[in-house]
Amino acid sequence: MRKRPAALLPVGIFLVTCAAFWPALQGGFNWDDDINLVTNPRYRGFDASQIGWMFTNTLMGHYMPFTWLTLALDHAIGRMDPWGYHLASL
Repeated sequence: MRKRPAALLPVGIFLVTCAAFWPALQGGFNWDDDINLVTNPRYRGFDASQIGWMFTNTLMGHYMPFTWLTLALDHAIGRMDPWGYHLASL
């Protein structure tokens, strides 16, 4: 019997994961997205005041500066289209 390369396992896991979560791309903003994203202009950019906010705030009780940085990148790429935010999460 012929052995398959070990590299196929991570590729398979990636494809199964994408297939399972692909329907999430059709979703909108929900749960805490209104507070964190929709009504919050402070994460939408990379100037000094926005980055300072990302590293000093605890909106909704959470300190998450790197999450804010990725959300700022999501916004820079796709603005307020939920599809882009969901794709980045996928």
